[in-house]
Amino acid sequence: MISLFAEEPKKDLSTIAVVSAFEATGRMGLLRDSAVISKRGYAATGATSAIDIINAYDDVSRFELSCEVLSKSLKTMFEQTPLAIKIGRIVSEAQVDVVREFTKDCDIPVVLDLSFQSKSGHERTSKKTIDLAMKLLIKDTTLLMLNHQEAQTLSKMTVFEPRSMCEAAKAIYDIFGVNTLISGGHLDRIIRDMYFDGSCSEFGADHIKGQFFGTGDTFSSLITAALASSNSVGDGIAESRELMSIAISNSHKVGDWSIVMLP
Repeated sequence: MISLFAEEPKKDLSTIAVVSAFEATGRMGLLRDSAVISKRGYAATGATSAIDIINAYDDVSRFELSCEVLSKSLKTMFEQTPLAIKIGRIVSEAQVDVVREFTKDCDIPVVLDLSFQSKSGHERTSKKTIDLAMKLLIKDTTLLMLNHQEAQTLSKMTVFEPRSMCEAAKAIYDIFGVNTLISGGHLDRIIRDMYFDGSCSEFGADHIKGQFFGTGDTFSSLITAALASSNSVGDGIAESRELMSIAISNSHKVGDWSIVMLP
């Protein structure tokens, strides 16, 4: 018999779970997460919270999926225990409660990247939903990921350069008791990500000029995949930061934007 495969396909593939919104262009959300996770050698399983339609001005038209659909999707995802889970966009308080039922007391790495504000400051999720997520989901979170706008909201501090990023990460750690990473994509020349787990660590990379989409979800998905095989959050961030530089350098033009891509 002639095989369609150059090699025999793997019999078993470990999964990484994602809860997030579906965004049609693949710039962000479940499509972006799935592409990254697959590139890292895992099977991505997904539970969809909403369908997001985002225009060139960062305005979001959101169509929320029911809690029944979300719950059934999560139940199916957890039938085969994933190695890690990334929680992205959750769009209502009721959805927070549903997700909590599946993540409470779980013994796998949980990366919380709610993406509730864009880097330009546009709000994507209600304050009540974020407040509840930070109350309930944070208890089992391994790593909380924020951009500088989100860090400002949670810390109630001005975040604009590395020192203030570190101070904000410490403040968030003190308030919520969770390891916190603030990404430095808003900085010029050198990107500096600040990680606080009791002390502040800095992860840097050269800033590559351009208008790139998908950087936030790519970064958090890379870290989630790294934590699936490592207990060290710091090592996972460092590895993922290096891969992000490769992905940005390998970006492809799609219409009016460039999407970062892992080779």
